[in-house]
Amino acid sequence: ERVVLKGEKKKGGKKKKEAKEVKEERDDDEAALKEFASTGGKGKGKGKGDNNDLKAALLLTLFFYVAIWNGVFSNLPLEVPMAYAVHSRFWFQPNMIMCMFVGLGFSIFLQRRPNWIGARETPGRLGVIVVLIAAAIVGLRYKEADRSDADFNSVYGKAMLDSIDDGSLLLSHTDLDWNTVRYLRKCEGFKPGIVHVSAQLLPYPWFQRQIDTGMFGDVVFPEILPGVSTSRFSEGNKVLLERFFEANHQKYPKNMFVDMQGISDSDIQPGGIWRGWLMIPHGLVYRVEKPTVNVLNELPNYFRETEEELEKLQKVLVNVTPKYSSGSWEFACASVRNDAFYQAGLNFLTYGLEVGKALQKEPKLFTLYLDCLRRSTESLAGLVDVLVGQGEVALSYPPSDLVKNAALSSVKNLQANVAAKKIEGEGAEDVRIIGSGMELARKTAKVVVGAYLDVTLEESDPGSFRFFKGFYEQEFQGKENEI
Repeated sequence: ERVVLKGEKKKGGKKKKEAKEVKEERDDDEAALKEFASTGGKGKGKGKGDNNDLKAALLLTLFFYVAIWNGVFSNLPLEVPMAYAVHSRFWFQPNMIMCMFVGLGFSIFLQRRPNWIGARETPGRLGVIVVLIAAAIVGLRYKEADRSDADFNSVYGKAMLDSIDDGSLLLSHTDLDWNTVRYLRKCEGFKPGIVHVSAQLLPYPWFQRQIDTGMFGDVVFPEILPGVSTSRFSEGNKVLLERFFEANHQKYPKNMFVDMQGISDSDIQPGGIWRGWLMIPHGLVYRVEKPTVNVLNELPNYFRETEEELEKLQKVLVNVTPKYSSGSWEFACASVRNDAFYQAGLNFLTYGLEVGKALQKEPKLFTLYLDCLRRSTESLAGLVDVLVGQGEVALSYPPSDLVKNAALSSVKNLQANVAAKKIEGEGAEDVRIIGSGMELARKTAKVVVGAYLDVTLEESDPGSFRFFKGFYEQEFQGKENEI
C-alpha cells in the first residue's frame, strides 16, 4: 500500500483519493474479519463486511465442494487408486475452509479459556501448545512427506527419451508419458528433434489450432471420424490410431513409437500383431511397423532390440514401495517400467507358443522355440522374483496374471530343455548351445510354479491350478536333492 500511495502522490489528487478509499475499504473488511473471529461469528461487522454473511458464504462454499463438486461433478472411478488420488487433490479447497473454521474455533477457545490458563500466561502457554502440535505433525509425517528423493518422474521420462532417436515420432496416451517427456524436451532441452503428439488431445476439435501452427512438422493428421474416443478400449480410439499409423508410417517407417498404455492389450495377437500393425516392445514404448507378409518368420530379428532396451531399464525405478503407494505418480512410473518387462515376456511367450504349434511339420524350428521360451521366462520369472511378496505390486496388470503366465513359461521352458537334452545326444550343435540351461530351468520352474500355487486359490482357476499342482508334484516333490 505504501508503494501504491507513493506512486499516487505523483499522479495527482484524484488517484490519491482512490487509493485512500481502497485502503479504507480494506481496513473495514479486515476489521470485520477480526470481529468475526473474536466473537465466534456472532457479532455484527463494521463497514461493508457482515459476519453472518461471511459465515454463510464459508458454509455454502464448503457444502458446494463436499456435496456438489466431489459428489456430483467428479465422475472418476474411485475404486482405481490413481483416480482416487487425482480426486483427492480437489480436497484442498474444502480443507482450506475447514482451516478457517479451526481458526474461528481457536478464537472462541481463547475467549472461554479454562481456568488453568490465566490471562497473563495465555500467550506463553498457548505458544508452547502450538509448537508441540506443529512438532508432532512434522515428526509423524516427515518420513512420508519427505520428497527429497522424488526424481522418479524425471528418471522415467529420460529413460523413455534415451530409447528414442531424434527425428522420431512419439505418440503419448497417458498424462505420465505426455507430461514428463514434454517437460524434459521443452524445458531441459532433451531430444528436441522428436515430434511429440498427444493421443488424448487428437480427437478434440480445437486441436486443429495446434496443428495449424506447424509445431508438428510433416506429421499427417487424418480426419476425425464420428464416434472417436480417448479410451484405448473403445473402437473409436482404435480406429483413430490405425488411421494415424497408416497416414505416417511411410515418413516414419522404422521410428514411429506409441506408449504401451495407449494400446488395448486384448487386441494384441501372438508376436505383437495389433489390428494389422506390428508392436515391437521397445523399453517403455512400442515401436510401430507395417508388418510384412512373412512377419512371424521375421520376428526373431527384433528380439535383440527388445532385450537391449530391457537391459537399459534393469536399474531404473526398481522399487518405490512402500513409501510411494498406488495412486502416486512415483508408483505409476514403477508400474509402467515393470509393464515393459511383462509385455516383452508375453511377446516372447505367445510367439514361442505359435512356433511350438508348427514343430511337428518343421522340426528345425525347435531352436527358435527354445530361444523364445528362454527369453520369456527370463522376463516373467524375473518380475515374479522382484514383485511377489513385497506388498503392493507395482504393475498395471493383476499380479495373478503375471504369476500364471510366468508359471506357464517356466514349465514350457523346462520341458523344452528336457527335449533339447535328448536332441543334444543326437548331435544337434545349435540346440546344445541354447539348451544348456537345464539346471537353471528346473530351479526357475520350481520357484515360479511354487509361487503360483502359494498365491492362487484353487476355486479361482480350477483347471490351471490342478495342472500346475500336478506338474509340481511330479517334477519336484521328493526330488529336492536333484535341484
